[in-house]
Amino acid sequence: MEAHNHERTGPAMSDVKTYTGGVGCLIEGSWGHYGAIRVIEIARDYGYGPWGQLPAGMPETLEPTYRDAPHDALTWLMEKYRTEPDAEVEPGYTVAEAIIDDADAAEQWLNDVVAGEGFSFGWNDGEFFYQSDEWWEEVA
Repeated sequence: MEAHNHERTGPAMSDVKTYTGGVGCLIEGSWGHYGAIRVIEIARDYGYGPWGQLPAGMPETLEPTYRDAPHDALTWLMEKYRTEPDAEVEPGYTVAEAIIDDADAAEQWLNDVVAGEGFSFGWNDGEFFYQSDEWWEEVA
């Protein structure tokens, strides 16, 4: 299947926060597949912006706040993931696939924009960490 590439918007650099948490495990394995949503939430807390346009499967009948605000579109997608992960947002592209793609994009954004020098975010053994480059080399 071809990877989906939704256009993303980003905040002005003055609006982006530098990561202030400590190193360690941010999402433990007990989150299961909902860990993907948590990655997106962490990135949003630091200024991550979602699609430049709404997902194709988003109903036109939603309240105006959902249609007009990009963050609300992402909120809609995350809520849909909790209730109907196999629903299609576009033909052949499920809500679950969209969440995984967006979590990957959020992780990349965290590393490109928020992570400090010599540190990065990433998954290891089903858990999501913020750790030093040296730590990542040791667990690789």
